[in-house]
Amino acid sequence: MLLIILIALGVAFSGPAPAQAADRGSALQAPEEPQGPSQAYRSITLRMTKEEVRRLMGKPKQSTDTLWLYTYEDGTTVEVIFSKKRRVTQVVHYKKQRQFPSKGK
Repeated sequence: MLLIILIALGVAFSGPAPAQAADRGSALQAPEEPQGPSQAYRSITLRMTKEEVRRLMGKPKQSTDTLWLYTYEDGTTVEVIFSKKRRVTQVVHYKKQRQFPSKGK
């Protein structure tokens, strides 16, 4: 009986299982997506500096003081938006759908 109680306490105090910790509490885990250059944006965090983003993502395709734009061959576009203090405030990504030629008449 004492052994069962000790085991139960050990499980309760050992913390979350590795899958739960990595998933941050979500009940379902999304399937892993390929990690190519166009997926590096996933590592950008709010308040990162421009230098940190450049090290992670490389030189942007287009840039202004507050917006860096990255485009990739797979159709992914990533916009990194900075504050006037040169810190990340928002990351937007989207992927263009392949356009198939329409059938002529």
